[in-house]
Amino acid sequence: MKRLWRAVFVTTFVVSSLFGINQAQAQFPEKPITVILPFGPGGGTDMLTRTFDIFSTDVFGESFIVTYKPGAGGAVGTTALSSENNDGYTIGMGSLPHMFLQPAAGAGRYSLDDFDYIAMIASEPQLVVTPKGSPYTTYQELKAATQADPGSLTIGVPSPLSETWLTYKMIDDIEDLGFTVVIYQGGAELNAALLGKQVDAATTNIGPVYGEIDKLNVLGVTSPDRISFLPDVPTFKELGIDITTSVDRIFMAPKGVPEDRLAVLREGFKEIWHNPEFQGRAKEMRMGLRWMDGEDVRSYLEDRKKAVLTIYEKSEAGN
Repeated sequence: MKRLWRAVFVTTFVVSSLFGINQAQAQFPEKPITVILPFGPGGGTDMLTRTFDIFSTDVFGESFIVTYKPGAGGAVGTTALSSENNDGYTIGMGSLPHMFLQPAAGAGRYSLDDFDYIAMIASEPQLVVTPKGSPYTTYQELKAATQADPGSLTIGVPSPLSETWLTYKMIDDIEDLGFTVVIYQGGAELNAALLGKQVDAATTNIGPVYGEIDKLNVLGVTSPDRISFLPDVPTFKELGIDITTSVDRIFMAPKGVPEDRLAVLREGFKEIWHNPEFQGRAKEMRMGLRWMDGEDVRSYLEDRKKAVLTIYEKSEAGN
């Protein structure tokens, strides 16, 4: 009889323990998830995160707490994220190729190995634009003006060591444009300067400026083909400049998030991204949606890193 009761006790204890573990796992998250953004409010990173947050309560049971840590083209916020607690309650958004360029230039104290990857959620090409009322309504007019008087015209870039910065460098290496480059801390800051005609032109992502597109002249796009909602805008390949670029946006967390919690994050973001209502909202902002599961992101990063750093090193060698 004692053996029987002992067996019952042990079985009950084991079942209770397993139930407790499963219950603890099922309860994640029990509090809001903080999202660190390495750029200021109002840009593409912020817009996408806010769109995800519309659906976060339905999926995670809590709204996100969005924290801005801008600086050094995203290096400040990305470095901060790499050293945060890896309990799954702090995540962030990274942008490519910022995450390759910053460490290469000594601006970021992190590596790709410092993060667990939740998903890639967007990829968008770049535009070269001027404000309405500008005398430069085509790329050829802008090119002729800046080459005629090098240094006299300004071009804004939303962050240093970013895809937009690299896009300008690639064009300039081919065309020898001679702009004075003005660096801003995010798309919102650049937009204000551009619409206020504080700069003559800008290299920017589509999402942050699409809401103001009627106030801009779009001179060229870095996609391989023309974009459906900007059918009259030539690609840079059509303009005789053989470049194709994009900025990729990735949700990630500090390395070492428990596997069960990482799985919850990955499945949650996947559910939101595939929600037709989310798709509709994001497409209205022209954010260049692209999905890649977190398990596949790491290898993609390594492949893209090699290509980006090859271009970067060539560009720097030409200075």
